[in-house]
Amino acid sequence: MTSEQEKDLEFLIKELNDIKLRQKALEEREVLCKADILDTLQALGETKFASSYGSVTLQSRSNRLYGADVTEAEAAYKRLKGLADDMGDYEQKPGKTSVVFRPLSEDAI
Repeated sequence: MTSEQEKDLEFLIKELNDIKLRQKALEEREVLCKADILDTLQALGETKFASSYGSVTLQSRSNRLYGADVTEAEAAYKRLKGLADDMGDYEQKPGKTSVVFRPLSEDAI
């Protein structure tokens, strides 16, 4: 690898690190913004609101509690799948190659 290529990679990794930091900050802001929207809509007794920027809708999802038969079958499936993984009893299919980025702070962990 040439020194120019190393400089290019160093720059790209720094850029990726900056992007990841901005994404994390934006994700935190998104959570706070959605909480404020939820509080405001609930205070107004509304479930949706539209503006020139877009619309928001309150959506509720119920949690499902399955019976013992389904829970036991799921646990058995997970054990069987784990055993197959351990024994190599599976077919390897082509995947895709991607870049995995770990910020410097995670490298120390």
